[in-house]
Amino acid sequence: MNAYKRWSFSLPNANFANAVVTMQKSGQSQALTIVSRSSGSGDNTIAWDVTGYSSWPAPATDITYTVNVSNVVQNGQTRSFSYQVTVIDPSR
Repeated sequence: MNAYKRWSFSLPNANFANAVVTMQKSGQSQALTIVSRSSGSGDNTIAWDVTGYSSWPAPATDITYTVNVSNVVQNGQTRSFSYQVTVIDPSR
């Protein structure tokens, strides 16, 4: 299994022009690079690559990442979002 380094967050009518994305794995910040702030086709989306990975090997144990997307403007209001993603090895 290989998980690719690109992550994204989509939201209808969102403006990601000044949005900030951070990620943590077990409380450790993960370096990332914003690669796209697209709008106009489907839900507006911000996409980023996690630095240092071209692809990820299957984890030996489940790994939980915390993602924070802040300074998102939607319908005139500035909002922040925080969520967790658990990466698993489905063959285990």
